Amino acid sequence: RDVYKRQVLGASRYYEYDAVNARIAVGSTFLVRHCWARGYNNDMKRLMLHHAFQFVDTVVFHVGENNYRSQKAVLKTGATLHLHAPGKMEFWLHKADWINQADY
Repeated sequence: RDVYKRQVLGASRYYEYDAVNARIAVGSTFLVRHCWARGYNNDMKRLMLHHAFQFVDTVVFHVGENNYRSQKAVLKTGATLHLHAPGKMEFWLHKADWINQADY
């Protein structure tokens, strides 16, 4: 991935931190198109999840109901559908499930 050194390839963020329930959301992720399907999304999620799970027990992903690409990416983490409301879906990934994901 040396080709992309010193270039912004995308962004993501943590939000909705809930200290009482040891939960945080990860999302608003985007990557520039030339980075799609090249493993960057997995790398970004892996780094963010590794960091988040040092402080929380659950990571929440909010995904648009018709955003099938993001739904597929989130499911690859081991997250499961927690809520499906009109227009959006909410997936939860628990720390215990993430730790058991040796191949992600």
